[in-house]
Amino acid sequence: MGVNETAKLALLLRSISSNTICSGFISQSAISFKVALLRRKQMTMQLYELSSKNDCRFSPYCWRTRLALKHKQLTYEIIHIRFSDKAAVAFYSQERFPVLRDGDKVISDSWNIALYLESNYPNKPNLFNGHAGRSLTNFLNGWVDQILHPSLIPIIIADILNNVDPIYENYFIESRMARFGKHPKEMQNRNTANMQNFENAARALRASLKNKPFLTGDRPAYADYIVFGAFVWYTLLAILTY
Repeated sequence: MGVNETAKLALLLRSISSNTICSGFISQSAISFKVALLRRKQMTMQLYELSSKNDCRFSPYCWRTRLALKHKQLTYEIIHIRFSDKAAVAFYSQERFPVLRDGDKVISDSWNIALYLESNYPNKPNLFNGHAGRSLTNFLNGWVDQILHPSLIPIIIADILNNVDPIYENYFIESRMARFGKHPKEMQNRNTANMQNFENAARALRASLKNKPFLTGDRPAYADYIVFGAFVWYTLLAILTY
């Protein structure tokens, strides 16, 4: 319901409630209506995901979770978080995203969120296509994190820095230097070796997709969202930077 519709409804309720015969009923109805709206708002999931300047969301892990929620046909609200913006997630003790808040439950890590959604919303479309599919998807999740992502980082890490809000640049530089031992601008290099390393990692995916539209067959599932996250990471940064 938009702002104009809400205002019209409020005026209508006020007009009708001026009638002494209907005032008690309408007043109670208005209260019930407000309570219902409040409960609906409280029940809506909240997805906290990283956002760069210009509100671009390129985090591969956040994309996995966003697509998982859509796959499950669940209603959720997106809350954009900047790097090191701890005040917005005071209820959460870590610094890694995405974070999903579902009522009084707080779940972090895209894989843990996928498992939570599958376990707590079993009547919604399946993310893994069964137990065996979940095990294979877990393997793919690790492969992307340990093989595909590391092959991408040397060719995009400075591009990430260029798209971080200026007030968070120092945080990004310091945290990445602690992790990799180099400044992002020193680390990024699209030389032949780095590009070939990425090509080698992508070759296995290309072979798997040769005769089918998705890794999981005719329809996408969480395995596809894991891979999609990696490539949208690369693609969005390329669009923003070049």
